[in-house]
Order: sequence, then structure tokens, then C-alpha cells
Amino acid sequence: MFGEEIETLRNQMRQVAVQEEALLRSLSESINAVEDQLLQQVREIAAAHENRRTQLLDELRGIADRMGTLPAATQPHRLETMHTPVFFDRASSVPVVNSGADWRHAARAIENDDEFVEMLQTGTG
Repeated sequence: MFGEEIETLRNQMRQVAVQEEALLRSLSESINAVEDQLLQQVREIAAAHENRRTQLLDELRGIADRMGTLPAATQPHRLETMHTPVFFDRASSVPVVNSGADWRHAARAIENDDEFVEMLQTGTG
């Protein structure tokens, strides 16, 4: 009597153990699949981070290379495109080439030119 009940309980325990073992295998497989998926996502994030890091380092190196230097001119400067002014000799009306005079010299000459001062004062020209 007790022997049969004990045997029945043992059989039930074996069945429960087999079922639990199957559940544990299924859980283990599910956890492994999720771990593999998570590992793949971490690798993708790490690769994206490395690409972004490389881009930023390249940009910083470019900025460091350009520090202290002027950007290359894409168009000629305004002064380079201007023509050299032509000065005329007042007495002969002949152009003076390569006079080398500067504005200070010209200002002194204007101040000393009585004829020019009189013309400015009277408004005649």
C-alpha cells in the first residue's frame, strides 16, 4: 500500500523533473538567443561609435592643421586687381610713371600750392 503510493509519487517526481529540465533547456536557449542578439547590437553600436570617433579625430586634426594659417584665397584680392594709378605732371600734362610718391608728400604739395588753395576758397575751377 505505502509502496505503491511511494512509487506513484516517484513517477510523478520524475515526470515533473523531466518537464522542469525541458523548461530549463528552453529558458537557456532563449537566454542564449537574447544574449547573441544583445551582443550583435553592442557590436553595431561600438562600430558606429568608432566610425564617429574617427570622423571627429579627422576633423580635429584638420582644424589643428589650419590653426594659425589663413585660408587659401579663392579669388584675387581687391588690391591685386586694381590698376596702378597714373599721376600727371601739372606743367607738361605728361603721365609720371613709377613716381613712388605717397599721400603725405601729395598732401604737403597741396598745402603749399597757393593756386589750389585759392581755387578751393573761391569755388572756381
